[in-house]
Amino acid sequence: MPLLSERMRYYSLVVPARIGLELRELLPAFGNRHYRRFCIISPGRAGSEMLVQRCNSHAQVRCYGEVLAHNHITWLTSSRPPTDVRALTLRDRNPVRFLERHVWHSYPKSIQAVGLKLLYPHLLKHRAALEPIINGDPDLMILWLDRRNRFEGCLSRLMARRTRVFFVNDARPVPDVAPVTVDPRTCERSLTAVEFTHQLIAELLEGTTCLKLYYEDLVEEAEACNTRICRFLQVEEQPLTHRSRKIAQGALRQRVANFGELKDHFRGSRWEAYFADE
Repeated sequence: MPLLSERMRYYSLVVPARIGLELRELLPAFGNRHYRRFCIISPGRAGSEMLVQRCNSHAQVRCYGEVLAHNHITWLTSSRPPTDVRALTLRDRNPVRFLERHVWHSYPKSIQAVGLKLLYPHLLKHRAALEPIINGDPDLMILWLDRRNRFEGCLSRLMARRTRVFFVNDARPVPDVAPVTVDPRTCERSLTAVEFTHQLIAELLEGTTCLKLYYEDLVEEAEACNTRICRFLQVEEQPLTHRSRKIAQGALRQRVANFGELKDHFRGSRWEAYFADE
């Protein structure tokens, strides 16, 4: 009986999703496409999951996840398998056509904005295909999400790799993580790489219709940020909600075992403010 139940679930969820995928490839793009297109662009570990959830909490907005990730597709808005070979093949062969047919396709008239999340590595990997869209479509709207304290982003990436916990929803407990030791020179190289990548993205986004957002504001000034997002996407102003929870708990000196060493190492540098006493 469990096997039969599993097969029924497969045919009720996966098969219709694959049929829908193939039909979108074969048929002309009909239906309502008069909505605003947007992208959430972020370095990662900057609250992008929280921002996607807030967008999806709005009745007039649909936002996909990491549809251009290396070996999976985070749909979020459908039941399609993340590792569907057909979908991955279509995407990798022609990412622009994939987006047109399987992200920015027709929606009910109630939907006023449709977007997706693009992390820096995914955007740069597909830059040749995506740059004409980003720079050539004046109607494309960019939500550019960053962190003011970029060391926090580097630390978050380090902890996510160690714990294999990348985000936590309200139904899951926040993991208890012991303080970590961060090598100052490795940290300096990471911050330099983040700055370099950020500059590449800044050049790519120059002249676009862009709303700059910061993780710290999403957390500390949620209501004001929600209003800015709704107005930017030109949808009705309403409360936006999310289920993701902050994993990092406590001040930096409580989470980094050698915080004093890092503070001394970066004193007088352009990154000194990242290690200021909290």
